[in-house]
Amino acid sequence: MIVGYPFSRLRALYFSMLSLFLGMGIVAMLGVLSKFTRGDAGLVGIPPLFALSKTPYYYFFLILTIASLLVLYGLEHSRIGTTWKTIAQSYLVASSVGINEARFRILALAIGCFFAGLAGAGYAHYNTVLTISNFGFLPSINLLIYMLLGGARSFAGPIIGTAVLVIVPEFIRGLQTYVPIIMGAIMLLVVFLMPNGVAGLLKQLGLWIRDFLRRRVSKNGKRFT
Repeated sequence: MIVGYPFSRLRALYFSMLSLFLGMGIVAMLGVLSKFTRGDAGLVGIPPLFALSKTPYYYFFLILTIASLLVLYGLEHSRIGTTWKTIAQSYLVASSVGINEARFRILALAIGCFFAGLAGAGYAHYNTVLTISNFGFLPSINLLIYMLLGGARSFAGPIIGTAVLVIVPEFIRGLQTYVPIIMGAIMLLVVFLMPNGVAGLLKQLGLWIRDFLRRRVSKNGKRFT
């Protein structure tokens, strides 16, 4: 809430930039307050949720992920989700119909922070150690890349982006030195050739296949629905 209201007045690009800078500032502050955070040594001895094996964590995070996706899917298809889409398409139109833009932006920020905190808490108990390197610029950039690659305007976009950027490096593990270059090239191709990400490309491909089948069926004198 401290940063939510002033940030809610910013447009998407500036909001993203300031969010990254804020994250970097918090990491720097954690380093300065080493008396409490232990600096690079980190916080150790965090009790694990499952002491005997790591396997239960898989099912725990799987259930947590599915539950989170169901909640977010419900939000997207609710009145709140429709309002968010209206604001994203045109904040002027949203303001003209009486939508309190700042209120809904703060709500989106709060929900995002809740799920991020939930994931962070789970990771802390899984790893049992938290250091400054777990936070900062690179993890934030990775999250942004996941979203852009998959498609920022699609519910499935970030899921697809995360899957691609987790799976692809496994197939090119022998080229580990060149992975950053390869992933950077992929991102450039996405930005210039697929502005709506992989999800947008798949949607367009599905529409093209549907139209193609309709034309083929119509030529045969049959009706296609």
